Amino acid sequence: MPGRLVMDQEGAIGPQDLRKATSHAQGGEPTSNLQAQSMSQPSKPVQNGVNGGLPNGITATSDGPASTNGESSDMAVTYAGPDNPPPLDQSWREGDNNKSLGLLMERVAQQCYFELNGCLTSMSQIPLEPQQQQANGILPHTGQDTSEASLKKKRLLMEFANTQRDRFIKTLVLADWCRNEEEKARLVDVKVWQDKQRGAYAQAAQAIANTKLNIIGQKTPNPNIEGAMEVLATGKASWVPHLGYIPPKRLTAKQLLKTLRGMNVTLATRLNMHEELPAYFQEYSIADGRATFSIQDEFDVDLSVADEDPATPFYFIDIRLAFTPASSIADERMRAFMEGKVNHELATKGLKGCYDFLHNFVLTHKLNTLRSQALEMLRGKWFDCIRIENLRRSLVVQYWVGMPGPKSWIEIGDLQRRLRGLAPVDSPFEAELVRTDDVPGQMELLLSLPSLREPLNVQVEPVTGQYSITPPSPVTFNTERRLNDDATIDAAKWLAILPCAVVQERLRKEAELLDWTPAQNLLRQDNLAIIFGERITYFSVFKPSRAWSDTWALAVTFTLGGEKWWVVELKAKRNEQTNAVGKVIMATRRISLPDNFKPTVSRPTLLQMERLALAEVSMSTLATELRDMRISHNFEKLAAAERKEQNDRFSPTQSVALFVRFSQLMRSSLQAEGARGAWADEVVRLTHHGVVRNTGKNGGDAVSVQHDLRLSLGSGKMKELARHLTRSKERDLALNPSSGGLAIRFHTPFGQPFVRKMQQRLRSVERLDHYAALLKQRRFVAMHVGLERLAFTYHNAPELSAELLFSDNDDGAPARLRLLPVDKNPHQRIRVMLEKGLNDTDDKGFEALTFILPYTLSLVQTFERLEAKDQTKQTISIHPRSSTWYSVRYRAPLRNCSFQIKAKVRQEGKKRKVEWLLNDIRAAVEGESLPEEMTKALNELWQQRGEGWLGLGSGIVADAQGVAEALEKLDELVRRSEGTGETAQPAEEAEAGNARQIQAQPTSKGPPKKQTPAPAPAASKQPPRTQPAKPKPSVKQDPDVIMLD
Repeated sequence: MPGRLVMDQEGAIGPQDLRKATSHAQGGEPTSNLQAQSMSQPSKPVQNGVNGGLPNGITATSDGPASTNGESSDMAVTYAGPDNPPPLDQSWREGDNNKSLGLLMERVAQQCYFELNGCLTSMSQIPLEPQQQQANGILPHTGQDTSEASLKKKRLLMEFANTQRDRFIKTLVLADWCRNEEEKARLVDVKVWQDKQRGAYAQAAQAIANTKLNIIGQKTPNPNIEGAMEVLATGKASWVPHLGYIPPKRLTAKQLLKTLRGMNVTLATRLNMHEELPAYFQEYSIADGRATFSIQDEFDVDLSVADEDPATPFYFIDIRLAFTPASSIADERMRAFMEGKVNHELATKGLKGCYDFLHNFVLTHKLNTLRSQALEMLRGKWFDCIRIENLRRSLVVQYWVGMPGPKSWIEIGDLQRRLRGLAPVDSPFEAELVRTDDVPGQMELLLSLPSLREPLNVQVEPVTGQYSITPPSPVTFNTERRLNDDATIDAAKWLAILPCAVVQERLRKEAELLDWTPAQNLLRQDNLAIIFGERITYFSVFKPSRAWSDTWALAVTFTLGGEKWWVVELKAKRNEQTNAVGKVIMATRRISLPDNFKPTVSRPTLLQMERLALAEVSMSTLATELRDMRISHNFEKLAAAERKEQNDRFSPTQSVALFVRFSQLMRSSLQAEGARGAWADEVVRLTHHGVVRNTGKNGGDAVSVQHDLRLSLGSGKMKELARHLTRSKERDLALNPSSGGLAIRFHTPFGQPFVRKMQQRLRSVERLDHYAALLKQRRFVAMHVGLERLAFTYHNAPELSAELLFSDNDDGAPARLRLLPVDKNPHQRIRVMLEKGLNDTDDKGFEALTFILPYTLSLVQTFERLEAKDQTKQTISIHPRSSTWYSVRYRAPLRNCSFQIKAKVRQEGKKRKVEWLLNDIRAAVEGESLPEEMTKALNELWQQRGEGWLGLGSGIVADAQGVAEALEKLDELVRRSEGTGETAQPAEEAEAGNARQIQAQPTSKGPPKKQTPAPAPAASKQPPRTQPAKPKPSVKQDPDVIMLD
């Protein structure tokens, strides 16, 4: 703590006695006799302690004269004493850093109040402990507080009190110390003076050191006259060590001439055969082993080569400025700098980089020369008439500065560089200032972009001073008029955006020829720079065809960096000012262009952009759908070699591919019950393969997008499918048996999600492999295996085949079944039932189909033969109730009887065996027995057995081959018992009886109820009464009948 420390003779003063001892701190009574004696002495200048007022510690006496360093002097010396102190700097007292002690105390009091409130708040938030119940409600009295909450509150209060006590003690000390503020301020004055003196000493030493360092370069060493005379006289220097190097032989005149001629040949070969000379370096000459490039009114530069290899760069030899007034580049350091920069440009950018550097150097030198001439005028008689300013790389000379009114000035600068400065760093925009061939000394500015057919030519007429822009067009005419009419216009800015406007106009005309429609009702947006990610000059939005929905459009932006194509997403929005409904751009996606793309405005380019835009929209829609389905995916750029596979019919037309995981894409199928597991590797790649235009239902254009899905099959997966696809020429499916790569092509409507369709197509491939494996298991011959058609032969003699026709849209439509030959296939009678069973039972439908076709072949062939026996009388009718359940009815003139043939399943151990069951169903329905002779014949047939069939007493059980023989024997039996037909029952009544018999069958496993036989109708010659037709009852399926599930 600053101040004087006073020690108590009797003891230390503690914190408690600080207030009592304040008189000892400042201005109190003397505390020792020594102080009292010293203060009682007469006032006399005293320095250096008791030795008096003389310096250097020499003893002073009151009698003799004053002396210094041992020498006495009678002169009176006057020293500064307490009554006459030296002047000191007191500017620090009025500084902003000084604060009032009262303000400090006020802040301390405020802080104490706020901390007290905080302490009380913290104490109130401490929860109280519940009190324990004691007998008779009496609490025990102890001498010590044991409550944790109470102790915590006391601790907080004590900490607050201790902190505030220390703070106020410090404030009290400061208040007591500030009672003699004048003395303390004087001490600060002395401290400030001492700091300044120390700083002055340090600065002086630093200045001396800097002076010594600066004069090193100004020192001129003494000439070595003796060494110079020795070298001039003897031609040697004795002080230089001899290293023993053998000097090279000097070239003779013939060798030197031969070398220079060889260099001339090398330069001529290099410049004529291997170099693409810039337009500025077309005028050159070769001599003395160097190529001299001459640029009129700028410079002549000499370059040469050191090797015959065309890959080696040129190197710089010399440069001469070709304008006056111009200084010669003779300074060694300047020449070394020029040589290094030019050689660097030649090594990195070639001749064009060399010209650009030297051209900019010459232009800068010309501007500096003009500036020096203007300064000479300013120092002469033009001193009060002109004003000179440098604005970046331009020289502005204002004249008639004293004249009232608007300012008059001349601006001299590099317009070409100004235009390039408005373009991005890597912009293809070119601004070139060249001389015209028509008028000597006339210059023209050429503005070019890659999309322009020819550069824009900007000239200033020498007579009228007006701008002239060619080739003419509405855009150039408008810009030319604005430049000539408005003298304050920024010409560089308007000329910079002129190429963008010309390219936009050309693109608009080409779009009209392709029937592209400009987007209508676009509202003004101020956030286009944020949406497109850059500042744009112009932009256009088109609808390439009617197939594009109102949500998507194709946009192109025009800047000095070139044209950029985008796919934009539009959204309807109401204009708050006009209350009109328009469209705004909500999101953009940059179209990825191929590496070899050349930006031109032509019909092929616009068609290519439309195809790439369609691909970008499809990929954007797919990415959005994948994100909604939480399927991870990423986009990657394809390698150039992969995009150049022209012989591959699945080669992509876009340079970007989308990758997804097979396990996530087919998550629902892999997790389904009975799934066969993953049959492909994880990586699945999707690429775009163009569009297909068709005529829609309403006569408009219908665009479908082609996509290529590629993946690798797992080890040992889909062997049968691979065997068939190797020989097949399937359009949308290809498989490489050596690598296991599978390629699938499918078409989707433009702008619509197609992840579901992609999943369905993969399930179709898995289903096709399962079908091919079943065909091999059944020993069928597969004729065609594809995603749209599956054809196979299931019998050879005669040849019978079947075709499954699948929907090409993968929309879950049922498959159609075709049986060939159409007019001779015996299964045509049950084709509808087979098709229905195929589509109703999902994956097991085809398995049931391949079983039913050979199993029922012998039966349906027998039906064909039985019907062919008597086609005129039509005494037999066969009604299929399902593919494994048939009813056979005989009509007059044969005995009226009905039989049924069902397929039954019998369990034999762990195997299930399917057999045909043939029996009579008339007696069970009508309760009427057949004639005795026919009943006897049937009973005899039910007791017989044959190859593949066996009688059971009430029917026949037969296998797939034996059922034909059993059915033919039954037919022979019925035809032998041909009667008069008097007891024949109409077919309609028999059908109704069969239906009643089917409905009467029990559904439980218990015994069937006994049927009461109905009385037989009496024979009468009267015609039967016509009864109204009753609706055909629904037929319940027998649980023993084999269904397709």
